[in-house]
Amino acid sequence: MKIFFLWIVLTAALACAQAPDERMEEVFVNQIGYYPHQVKKAVVKGAGEDFYLISTTSGKIVYSAPLGEWRFWKYSGDSVRIADFSDFSEPGEYELLVGGRRSPAFEISSSLYGDLTAAALKAFYYMRASTPLPREYAGLWARRGGHPDTTVYIHPSAGDRKRPAGGIISSPGGWYDAGDYNKYVVNGCVAAFTLLTLYETFPAATLDLDVNIPESGDGIPDLLNEVLWELQWLRSMQDPNDGGVYHKLTNKNFSAFKLPSELKADRYVVQKTTAAALDLAALFAAASRIYANYEKELPGLADSLLAQAQAAWQWARKNPFVFYKNPPDIHTGEYNTTGLEDEWLWASVELFIATGDKDYLYDRDLYAYEFCIPTWNWVSSFAYMSILNNRVRLASDFDMARILDKLKDMSDVLVQRQHA
Repeated sequence: MKIFFLWIVLTAALACAQAPDERMEEVFVNQIGYYPHQVKKAVVKGAGEDFYLISTTSGKIVYSAPLGEWRFWKYSGDSVRIADFSDFSEPGEYELLVGGRRSPAFEISSSLYGDLTAAALKAFYYMRASTPLPREYAGLWARRGGHPDTTVYIHPSAGDRKRPAGGIISSPGGWYDAGDYNKYVVNGCVAAFTLLTLYETFPAATLDLDVNIPESGDGIPDLLNEVLWELQWLRSMQDPNDGGVYHKLTNKNFSAFKLPSELKADRYVVQKTTAAALDLAALFAAASRIYANYEKELPGLADSLLAQAQAAWQWARKNPFVFYKNPPDIHTGEYNTTGLEDEWLWASVELFIATGDKDYLYDRDLYAYEFCIPTWNWVSSFAYMSILNNRVRLASDFDMARILDKLKDMSDVLVQRQHA
């Protein structure tokens, strides 16, 4: 599910695109704004030696300083200078003035990203499968439902004695993939876990986040309700007979660019894989500890998720090298990965955190990998994130200093890349 990159891009990027106004085209600021006590920089092209920070309320200059040295920015092919006003921290609305040229107005505020966070989360609602999106929730993007997925065929690659090829299962819900109407376990698990990590890392910022979805106001945070839409679909992708997990639910071919309600092609679950089983095990184990806080609202869910996680783990132990490849008649995304050591690490750590059973960590090198930005085909950092988010109760089980050093090393690389 490449959709999870939407959240990463929206919350991490500092956009420099400017409106085509001549007075603004050479003074580039973060138009979302700046936090009071964090780094505040703008990029300046053209003439000028000093910059001036002007309050849009009073019209007065509140800060000034010289521009930095000329530097060549290889990504745009421009020579630029930096206006650094990190020392200024007074909240308000401002503009930068350089050589008679003004920037767009921007804020300095401690609550900049609330609307952006809500919009990024709401994007997942728009990707819901098997349901209409009513105007009261979807606004301009309202649409009829499509792909009910209550009649899904078992593809020959996924058939066995108890669930033979040609049999039918029901597997509604979940999110469409970023580029098509199919639903994929591997990247779906990554997308859902990314949101759970946001919740676990920044609970104060997400507990009261209201994004106007049908479940809003039911006593469960909207973020967890949105993840639950994906979890309930993922639960149906596990074979209850053996714990194996189908790799994807798909058409045989990519659909035309039409509304979901206009598409009627047969849908299939295809091949069980080790990657799908391990990713589901990891996600469900993590989800079990988080949704346990909502036992009253969702009775039995946490226990059921953990049981499914353990069943998927056992299937993977018995089938450790089942890799995905599209059968000859399937021509949609593969999301195949042939290196599974990171999936094993993630699943083992999440199951240990959920159960306290150290057998899950047996014969596992916990510190073999770098901390890096996770993707659907490299998930080891998810294990480290969960350890750090639960570091108080796990202090005696892991070498926190080593994991924090890994995080620092990655942070240093990102800072160096910023200054490249």
